[in-house]
Amino acid sequence: MKSKRLLCFCAGLLLISLSYSQRTDLGIWYNLSADQKLTRKIDLNIILTLRTDENASRVEEGFMEGGLSYSLSKYISLAGKYRFTADRRSDGFYGASHKWFGDLNGFIRPGNFGLSGRLRYQRSYGISPGKENIGYEGSHLRYLAKAVYLNSALPIDPFIYAEFFDPLDDNCNKTFDKTRLSAGVDYKTRKKNMFEAGYILQQNKRNEIFHIISITYNLKF
Repeated sequence: MKSKRLLCFCAGLLLISLSYSQRTDLGIWYNLSADQKLTRKIDLNIILTLRTDENASRVEEGFMEGGLSYSLSKYISLAGKYRFTADRRSDGFYGASHKWFGDLNGFIRPGNFGLSGRLRYQRSYGISPGKENIGYEGSHLRYLAKAVYLNSALPIDPFIYAEFFDPLDDNCNKTFDKTRLSAGVDYKTRKKNMFEAGYILQQNKRNEIFHIISITYNLKF
């Protein structure tokens, strides 16, 4: 019963978002991530990503991200990460941007469900993709909540998550300038690696809707 209510709630959010959208687009995100345990409490994580837009016909951006996470307890961890991005500008060329992240992560496992949350502080620097040679910098708080059904009988775990981007700049009059709703599945391989496929509905501050197919392969060492 609870799962049916959750699905109805997500479907309602989807319909509301589509009804207010001004523009839609389709993109595919290709992700490769690697995790290496350095000590009992410290992990190294590296991510390589390529994102497309314009109905998956054009490269929107590519980035490399790396960072460390520290486990405070079984349920709470901290992380610090840096991301270097090459993103497409309005003149057709690609400019560099930089992002720093500070994360507070939590996880609990009631029964067959894994429930996690992340509070992320994001600081960005770079060239605006919408205006030629115009520098920008900005900060966000990002709130993410995720639920995974942990299926012990099969190597496939379905998941849903929601993420909200809260701008900290004075010139933004919206509570959230970007939202993401996602559903997908994780497939565990024999060597503890994981393949993830999901759909993301993203809406920005201009009420533009982006339908995204996300494909991720995660390596664990």
